This record gives sequence, structure tokens and C-alpha cells, in this order.
Amino acid sequence: MIARQANNRKFRSSIRLPVPIICFKDGYLDSDLNGILQSRKSAPPIKGTMMDQQSENYSTFADICTKISLNLPEASNWRWDETFQTALVAFEKSDGDLVLFPLIKEFDRHWDFTSLQQATGPFFEFFQAAFGVIPGQRIFTSEDSAGRILFAVWWPWGDDVNISLRVGLFVTADHDTARARIKNLLSGWFHL
Repeated sequence: MIARQANNRKFRSSIRLPVPIICFKDGYLDSDLNGILQSRKSAPPIKGTMMDQQSENYSTFADICTKISLNLPEASNWRWDETFQTALVAFEKSDGDLVLFPLIKEFDRHWDFTSLQQATGPFFEFFQAAFGVIPGQRIFTSEDSAGRILFAVWWPWGDDVNISLRVGLFVTADHDTARARIKNLLSGWFHL
């Protein structure tokens, strides 16, 4: 496992390199961002298969999920949150700036308690019903050409020590079918 010390915390990368030297490139904790991203690519999917359709239709979202995972502390692991139907990771507030940077960089739009009040449309109705938002929380969104929205919720805990990050996918399709497919996609992107 590649690691660097920052405030006596280890940060991870899922790629093993012979020399464990890490530096920042475009704000990401990597020794060679291009090399790491290239090495994460697997064989191309077979044309016409479900994996081919998923990779073509969701590749931008998959890339965002990969990049926002790069700066997570080593002890923080993604898991599935049944309550909110999202991928979930928690970390200490002291690691917040490092984790926050890729969210700001990768997502198209950023929302907070005051700006979300002016938002309209089905996603924001869903979001207010499912999550609500309070001061200190942030919402990040990116929408694809099909109207699907990848979202991340920055959720500081009341203890002022920890932060949760939830990542989900909003689609306006049959709820039961979409729910299973969303879980499969997010589980693949975050290696749950």
C-alpha cells in the first residue's frame, strides 16, 4: 500500500508502486496521476454487453467516483448505506480539506443551505424529502446528457470531529428497477 505521512495519518491509493513516493498533482494525492489512472483501466468491455452499455453511459460518473476516492484517509472505507441508498464513507474533520478538494474540482455544481433553497426540479424535491439540508452540509451534483444526476452530500457530524460523505445517483426511472441498478453501479465504482 502506498502511503505518505500528513499530520501522522496514512493516505491510501489502491495502486502499488515500487517506490512509495507520493506528491500532489492537480490537488490529488498521487505519485503519477496519469500512470495510476491508466493502470486502473481494465480490458475494454465487449460491445453490446451490459458492461459496455454501463461504461459508455456512466463513464463520467465512474471517473468522478474514482477521483473523489483518491484522497481518502487509509482507515476510511466505502460501505453501502441502506437508509439513504448511497455509498458512504466517514473520516475525521482534520482530513476534511484533503477530501473536499476533489469534490469541488470534479462536480459541476455545489450547493449549501442557502443556495439549495432556490433550486427546483425533481432532483431537489427528492433531495429535500430524502435528506433535507442544514447549515454546514454541502451538496455536489453533476448531471449527464440523459438527465441522471450523481450527487455527493458532505455531512459534518454533531460531534464536530467526524464528517460523512454520501454519494448517490438520481434517475427518473421506475423506482424499484432503478434502485437495484444504482446500488450495482455505485458498488462497482466504490468497490463495495
